[in-house]
Amino acid sequence: MKRGTLNAASERSVRPREGLRDIGEEDDLSTATGIARTVAFAMVHAAEVAQRSTVQGGDVASSLRSIAEEVVMHVIGAARRKLVERAVGAGSSAGEAQESVQGSVLPQASVLPQASVPPQASVLPQASVLPQASVPPQASVAAPATTHAPPPSSPPAPAPVSAPATTHAPPSSPPAPAPAPALAPAPALAPAPTPRPLMFMKDLTVQLLNELQTGEQSVVLRRMIEMGAAAIATVRPQMPSRTGVRAALWFDGGAKMQLGGSGSVVRSVTDQATDVAHAIPVAHISTFVRNTHTTNNVQEYLGLLVALEVAYAMGFTSLHVVYGDSELAVKQVTGVYRARQPHITVLHAWALQWFRKFNCTIPPLDGCTPPPMVWIPRERNAMADALSTRAMKSQETRFEYL
Repeated sequence: MKRGTLNAASERSVRPREGLRDIGEEDDLSTATGIARTVAFAMVHAAEVAQRSTVQGGDVASSLRSIAEEVVMHVIGAARRKLVERAVGAGSSAGEAQESVQGSVLPQASVLPQASVPPQASVLPQASVLPQASVPPQASVAAPATTHAPPPSSPPAPAPVSAPATTHAPPSSPPAPAPAPALAPAPALAPAPTPRPLMFMKDLTVQLLNELQTGEQSVVLRRMIEMGAAAIATVRPQMPSRTGVRAALWFDGGAKMQLGGSGSVVRSVTDQATDVAHAIPVAHISTFVRNTHTTNNVQEYLGLLVALEVAYAMGFTSLHVVYGDSELAVKQVTGVYRARQPHITVLHAWALQWFRKFNCTIPPLDGCTPPPMVWIPRERNAMADALSTRAMKSQETRFEYL
């Protein structure tokens, strides 16, 4: 069959009856019969596709088969009418023309092509020639589209079997790039160490005061001096050594009844400084002692010992100056006075041991300097005095890192 004839019939399918009349005028009976068979095959094939694609495929197939039979009947009727007209025009009577047409071998509408592809075979694209429902964006492309049968009064346009419609899946989006490997979290920085002095000088002083009242004095003094010297010798700084700076210390102490308090101040001074006007505060310590045998001189020495202990624990390796308003303690440490009282003798020995850790000795040795002890009046020692008073009033020991 000519391709142009089939395409023309498809284009005129929107006007079925006029199209059938045109076919009868332009083509002979065999051409009309071929078109009828082609339309019927296309309709049946569409019914098979619909039957495989949808749940309601059986109802749609029945409707399409009925429409195909109606189309075939229209084509056959138009061909017969054209044959009658041609016979009459050739000189035959109307009766003879009618008989000749009835005797012609024409296809029957009920003899239609049968389904040859089993429902399980999926060799053809499952695309229906009928209108399809739009698929929402969320629906999967693999879901079958719902087909709708056209109304009986408007037969659908026949489609050529040689070029069935093909459903194309939308282009898949490019795969997302692989995520970058997670970086290992940076190790948390250790907090800066805050020096907490052992404050063992306070405990040793209390132990000294208690043992002097219960044991033989000479034995206690010798044992306490050795015990303190061993403890001081094993002390290590709790912070890295401070380079380019030196420690400036202030101390004070007092006692009232059985309550004793001492104050210690540690400040930092650069090596080029000639005074302490711009010294930077580093630590303030208030030390409280409850003992019936404590005295002002004991608390003054305790303030000095705690200041030396804290400065060494904070990484200072040299001393700039040590200020105190106790003339007795200053002159005994510098060698002007001699320590005569038993408990002061032990405290004096401990202070000299601490100064040796800062390379200060009495008398000065090679590579060492005398302790930089300076006496100052009480009004110039206000901070250490205030810390001493606070310790007695609050009855507690406090360490403040500045």
